[in-house]
This record gives sequence, structure tokens and C-alpha cells, in this order.
Amino acid sequence: MALTIKGVTFDRGKPPVICVPVTAQKAGDIVSEISSLVDEGISMIEWRADYFEGIGNRKAVEDVMKALKPVVKNTVLLFTVRTAAEGGAFEGDEDAYVDAIDAGASSGAADFVDIEFLSVQSPRDVIDIVHNSSPAKVILSHHDFEVTEEEEVLAGQLEDMNAAGADMLKLAVMPQTMSDLLTLLYATYGFGLAYPDSLLISMSMGKDGMLSRISGEMFGSCVTFASAGKASAPGQIPYEDCRTMLSLIHKNLKDQGTA
Repeated sequence: MALTIKGVTFDRGKPPVICVPVTAQKAGDIVSEISSLVDEGISMIEWRADYFEGIGNRKAVEDVMKALKPVVKNTVLLFTVRTAAEGGAFEGDEDAYVDAIDAGASSGAADFVDIEFLSVQSPRDVIDIVHNSSPAKVILSHHDFEVTEEEEVLAGQLEDMNAAGADMLKLAVMPQTMSDLLTLLYATYGFGLAYPDSLLISMSMGKDGMLSRISGEMFGSCVTFASAGKASAPGQIPYEDCRTMLSLIHKNLKDQGTA
């Protein structure tokens, strides 16, 4: 089921929306970098708040979000606190993690809030916290920086995540071989067939998984992450290159009557 926010449509079977992460540590730099990306016309930006030097201070998070609200009035903002267990910089306990999530959501500035499926005891309860305190949609995520599980395991993970009631899912895995990339793509395509009304972001990380970041239109991933400066995960492609490749893929699919 398509989802449109601030004129940006998220759906399978179309070019994935390109999201650019910002990992600055200081409040002024965060606002400045996001403002610059907005000026460049980037339609979706992720604030990786786990890198923020004030992430343990609820008021500090709220102040940054307050400053960002007018900046992103026409730009989709994803608020993310990535834990160390899933490749991020946040090392607090679950209570601190949920409080940081709530601080970002309740500001009203975020259009999406990322919640890690395995970092909370009850994902559904945390999803409800976000939905009840803000208009933000929830991306329920899982990141494995070590391996890519078998397709059946990935399918089961996605089923469990989908049952929690999020607005979108995200699955990122690390390939050890090129066949792991195919496993991720098969799982993505299979999820779309099984759950046509659910939206999924998927990616295989690192050099071997790079193809997954530009093939979402064919396999069913509705967002891809690209870098504008420092990458926030291995394998991210520079924004301009990513945009060019997605446009070429879409054009050729359309020209051949498959899009």
C-alpha cells in the first residue's frame, strides 16, 4: 500500500526514495548539514541521533528537533537512534533508548521514527508510544552486521516484524558471499508477494551487497540510503551517483514496458 508524505510517495514497483543520513555530533552542525541537504533538493533525510553528543539529554534532543521543524517543512525527516548492537553509537539501556525515541517523536518534527525490533522487549508497545505522541510513522528495523541468514529465516523475521503493527519495515544484512546478496533479494521479493500491502526497505550491506541499493524498483524495496559526505553504513553510494543509476534503471524498465 503506497504511503505519501510531504508529496513523497513510498511504494514498491517504483524508484526507491533516496534517504541521506546525517551523523554530525553537535547541534549546530546537525541543523546546518540538514539545512544544506534541504537546499540541495534531497527529499528524505535521516538524522542519526545516536551520534549526537546530547543524545542522553531529552531536552537537548527536543531542542534540535524544534530547530529542525521549520527546516524540514517540505522534506521527509527520519529520526533514528541506532544502538551499538546494530551498528550504531547508542549504548544506553532499553529505558534510555525508548526515552530518546519518544523525545524525537513527540517533537512533531519527524515524519518517520526508526525502532529496532530486537532492542525492545515489546516492539508493539513502543510503536504505540510513537503513534500516540506524534503523527510520525514507524519504521521497524533489524540490522545484522555479521551475516545473512537463510532465506527462510529472513522471511520469518519479516513476518514477525510485520505482525508488530509498524508502518514500514527495514531489514539490513551483511553478505559473506555474492549468493547472500541473492538471498536478500529473494526474501525482499517474496515478502512483497506475501504481503502486498506492507512496505519494506531492504539492503545487503558492503561491497558485495551494493546492487541491492539500486535494485529496489525491481525487487520491492521502497527506500535506499545514499551518502552525502560521510557514509553511515558500509556500501552506501554517493547521492548523485545513486540518483543517476536509479533514473537509468527506471527509464529502461519503462522503455521496455515493465514499469
